[in-house]
Amino acid sequence: MKKTIHILLFILVQQIAFGQTKGKFSVGIGINSNIESGLRFQTLPQLNIGRFYTKNIDIGLKIGGKYKKTKYQNDITINNQTYNEFTQKDFQAVIYGRYYISDYRLRPFVLGEIGIESNSEMYFKEVSKTSARGTGSRNTAMLTNIGGGFSYAFTKKRNLFLDASLYKGISNTQTYTSSRPNLGIFELRTKYIFGKEK
Repeated sequence: MKKTIHILLFILVQQIAFGQTKGKFSVGIGINSNIESGLRFQTLPQLNIGRFYTKNIDIGLKIGGKYKKTKYQNDITINNQTYNEFTQKDFQAVIYGRYYISDYRLRPFVLGEIGIESNSEMYFKEVSKTSARGTGSRNTAMLTNIGGGFSYAFTKKRNLFLDASLYKGISNTQTYTSSRPNLGIFELRTKYIFGKEK
């Protein structure tokens, strides 16, 4: 997993280092919501940076993650063991590519993604001041997605956009598709575009 993260970060550094005189850059923040069966949502905050290699092709890196810790007032029992704390960790690093079909204020696009995701859900119980017992699951897997969406320009200069997209995982090794059946992934983000056009 560490090697994959280093490769993704290396690609990002290359984009910044060699992209200063090419195309425009895009920077955005948003949320990625995994739509599970029963219309439940698993939401992941994200940060992304990309570059337009042509007028209609944006390639970049998205990084997202979250951490949740819950302390229970009363112990819960799992497999005859008691626990009083729950932690959930999610991390995702993805290289994405988008092709914008038009250059109007409302721009439809198609997208593809490849990267890694890591998820863990653990229950803990402190046994002593120096140790604790735990149970749960940890998964790390490759991630591949394909889908589409729309990008809308808020400003006349077309430098501030709201993006909405829906895509589906096509990899059997995805942790979300293997452990939690999903109906797709909905993404909403605000994106700012800057720099001189090539």
